[in-house]
Amino acid sequence: MEIKIACSLDGRDLALIRSLININNIYGELVLQYTEDARYCQILIAKDYHNHGSVYYAMNRATGEKTHIKPELNPQTVRALFERLSTLIQPQPLDATGLYRLEELVLKHTGSSTNDNVVVTTPEVSFIMDKLNNTLFTDQPITDEWLNAFIQTPLDKVEFSISGGKANTTDHPYTETLELFKWQLGYSLSDRLINTDHQSPLKAFKQISWPNYGEYPCCNEFIRLSSMLWKRSESYAELIEHSGFEQSVINRFLNATLMSGNVVVVDAAQSQEGRVMKNGSPFLEGLKKLFKFS
Repeated sequence: MEIKIACSLDGRDLALIRSLININNIYGELVLQYTEDARYCQILIAKDYHNHGSVYYAMNRATGEKTHIKPELNPQTVRALFERLSTLIQPQPLDATGLYRLEELVLKHTGSSTNDNVVVTTPEVSFIMDKLNNTLFTDQPITDEWLNAFIQTPLDKVEFSISGGKANTTDHPYTETLELFKWQLGYSLSDRLINTDHQSPLKAFKQISWPNYGEYPCCNEFIRLSSMLWKRSESYAELIEHSGFEQSVINRFLNATLMSGNVVVVDAAQSQEGRVMKNGSPFLEGLKKLFKFS
């Protein structure tokens, strides 16, 4: 079994992770492969920064489930984690069950572990999502009208198929990167989250890689939001509260980054571990402790 691992750590932490991945034949049939791009990994090793320290964890990118690395990051705890990975990873094929809109299907495609091609045909447009080569093939150029027609098409009027191997693109001469298309699609939606279940307080968001803000359309607020989610996971309500931005900005940011794979959904209860939220300044909190005030 082969598992791709990415890491958002740096310095000695990153060196430790990579050194243990590079040791051959110590995990039996489990083969570990390091990747620089967290959007294409199965396991991300990261940490969240909280008011009282930091928490290291390994995250199943497809499900958002976290496994905390305790009591600290060292060769023994990391090796024990790697030996357990084969039981943590379950394939996540693309499944359209319970979906109603095309953008929900595209978002599901981002989080699935399959590299199969997805061929989509609607009354207005036809396209192929080639995940392995990060390419979108379409039968017509992508315009604002194209995206608008895409968004308004209900899933019951769509035909789609999944196939492996090289895509037959004869009838789809126009191309752009699949990543950019997904970003554009998410960025065009500001009135709601594509998956409204993600507004639940049981869900949180974590940025696992930085979007290409030099190429993608974005708002100035996106940099601040990216910085927040790079440091630690935030729920939908927390992100609105802590950023002070309009809900429409939060929707657009999350839709775009979830579509592109730069942000993933994690379990909020796990994200709260080790996290103690305090109101007021650290100076005042220190005075309270000094004089035994609660």
